[in-house]
Amino acid sequence: MAGEDASAKTGQANAISPTMIWLMMGIAMLGSLATHLIVPSLPKLQKEFGSDYSTIQMLVSFFVIAYGATQIVAGSLADAFGRRRMLLVGLFMFGLASFGCAITTDLPTLIVLRALQGASACFGIVLARAIIRDISVDRNASAMFGYLAVGTSIGTTLAPLIGGLIYERYGWTGPFWFMTIFSCAAIALAWRMIPETATSAAGLTTLRRVPRDFAQLISKRPFLVHCANICLNTALFYSFIVGAVLVSSRDFGLSPSHYGLWFSTTAIGYAVGNIISGRIGRRYPARPTIITGAAFVAISMVVMFILHYFRYAHPAALFLPMAGVTLASGLVMSNSLAGGMSIDPNRTGSASGLLGFLQFASAAAFSSLASFLAESSTSALITLMLVTSLAGMVTAFIVPKN
Repeated sequence: MAGEDASAKTGQANAISPTMIWLMMGIAMLGSLATHLIVPSLPKLQKEFGSDYSTIQMLVSFFVIAYGATQIVAGSLADAFGRRRMLLVGLFMFGLASFGCAITTDLPTLIVLRALQGASACFGIVLARAIIRDISVDRNASAMFGYLAVGTSIGTTLAPLIGGLIYERYGWTGPFWFMTIFSCAAIALAWRMIPETATSAAGLTTLRRVPRDFAQLISKRPFLVHCANICLNTALFYSFIVGAVLVSSRDFGLSPSHYGLWFSTTAIGYAVGNIISGRIGRRYPARPTIITGAAFVAISMVVMFILHYFRYAHPAALFLPMAGVTLASGLVMSNSLAGGMSIDPNRTGSASGLLGFLQFASAAAFSSLASFLAESSTSALITLMLVTSLAGMVTAFIVPKN
């Protein structure tokens, strides 16, 4: 019977239309798009609002905190009330928050609305993962997560460039109007194309067992190991996001649009890594793929550290090694996501939410630390990133063989 279910799921996965795959990738990119669209303009926003950089970066850190914290309930709500319904609710709230950001005139209100944006944006990635997991099995899930992550990397690639250009032409409200329009298009397409994939939706009964579900997941060592891989790779990336924009402006004198061009190399690296992961995910076991990816993450960070140590003062010394980091990270992330979410098929939504919460809790913590270190020195920022990459190598080696 279990074999029949697996065959049915594999058939469903193979039957997904290219249009459906592209839509899921677009929904998955919602969080990365909203995060990175405003990053190139942070130094300019600091001057416009007359604030210090630590306060301005709250536009990123509060978004990330809310994005991570809400994931802990988003997956459980999807288990309780259905994937499709909660996805549409999340997209609607994101559009409303984006509209509020576009019309507000003071920084404290903007920070609060950014948190609301983050809380609603997380429904995109959590439910895209849950829907993919509903209709995929075993290594096919890893391959599908690889392609899903390409959507995230497309958002990460385009957002800084688009955000810099929009800011230079329309001011700081422009990126928020862009997100409002994007969310409206996503709602229309999701309403028309995305079916309900949850086998059952037990309502409040499911929510009452959430603490027990989380306790069951956390008690499983494989889940914790995969979670550590995801958290460390995400923490490394967000340390770079927050610190690199300040380093680029201060050390290299890059404009927002030029920063966006250089940053796109790192996102392209992540896209390539996930495409590779998607192609090899059905053929090779997860553990050697994760170890290989983690090793190349660490090697790339060593290269960045050496270039900085010998004072090679050029954007390429910062962004090209980071492109190597993100490429290798693509091999780690998709396989660890598939591994973490396959621990218990009955708790897929809860696993997706818990992984997302822990992932972005670590991102928020490292973002705050990285902004503090980047203000003090570029060396301190790069050292933090190097140590994080080495910790990722350690956790990769303790991934279970099965």
